[in-house]
Amino acid sequence: FDLETQRLADEVGGWQNKHLMRVSVAVLGRGFGEDYRVYREDELDQLIRDLQELDLVVGFNIKSFDYSVLQA
Repeated sequence: FDLETQRLADEVGGWQNKHLMRVSVAVLGRGFGEDYRVYREDELDQLIRDLQELDLVVGFNIKSFDYSVLQA
């Protein structure tokens, strides 16, 4: 799982305001094959449902960054 934001930390007043960055696009892969899905901003509810179905979610810094942006 990974996401990219619409705004940079400098544009929202620093990393403490990551909840203001807004999701631009997110990708969720399942397994090691080509099974992945791209989510746009208007599909975030579906992304959250898909994440909740998984037993394990792997990503870089997802607890400190991605989840904070996604919750906003």
